[in-house]
Amino acid sequence: MNKANFNDIQILLVEMQPSIVASSATQSAAAIGDAVSALMRIADALAIPVTASVVPLGEEAPCLIEQLGSISFFVRRTISVLNDKACCTCLANNRRSGCVKRDCDPTHGAGCETCRLRGLSPG
Repeated sequence: MNKANFNDIQILLVEMQPSIVASSATQSAAAIGDAVSALMRIADALAIPVTASVVPLGEEAPCLIEQLGSISFFVRRTISVLNDKACCTCLANNRRSGCVKRDCDPTHGAGCETCRLRGLSPG
């Protein structure tokens, strides 16, 4: 088993919008908020980069649960966060070589920064 290098760790949070968190069937919104709050304190203490991604919900302006404070986030254009070129670029910009995606999505095109950093070619 390979051990992860601490310098490769980053956190990706998705769908942390109040209305989505409140609709969880397995955990209460308060429990999710407490867990996210603890995770954010750990990330801050260890200087682990955190990226947040949200999906548009109709006309509602995207926002994050209050436990995330004022971290920046981006609105995805795809359902899958790992198929979104903006997300891949954001993760690559953290300069952490660990990546949860094994292969490049062919829709990214030749300019995909994540793929370039990992030596992959689209398709």
